[in-house]
Amino acid sequence: MTSRAAQWQAFSPRERGLIAVAAALALAVLLWLAILRPLAATRAAAEARLATATLDVAAVTAMTAAIRAAEARVPAGGEMPLPELAARRIAEAGLSAEPVQALPDGAVALRIAAVRAPVLLAWLATRERDDALVIERARLRRNGDATIAADVVLRRR
Repeated sequence: MTSRAAQWQAFSPRERGLIAVAAALALAVLLWLAILRPLAATRAAAEARLATATLDVAAVTAMTAAIRAAEARVPAGGEMPLPELAARRIAEAGLSAEPVQALPDGAVALRIAAVRAPVLLAWLATRERDDALVIERARLRRNGDATIAADVVLRRR
């Protein structure tokens, strides 16, 4: 230890000051690179995750409110048997379909020979929204003209 103290004393006061300043700067850079930058990066990543999580919570809250509102809505044909409701809605829309078939599991099967695709999709969306019906299966086939043939199975939500 004495040799180091002797070496330190061998430096002029100006050299000792310069070495002390260089050591302080090296320590500051080491502190910055080893501790402060990783902490800043971790904090920035945590803030980004918090922002994403906040948006996710807002989206889930909005979806929850929409789901609760949809569940609270009483379907227009809630008391009517499903086959009768489906036949009635088909007739109201002016679609020509084969007779509605009631399936053993409570669903109904519809077969529409010719309908324009936008008309069918709008009709199905309205049934889901207004009558709380869901599409269990749908098979759509192109006809020779601008129409499609559809085999659809619907059930209550």
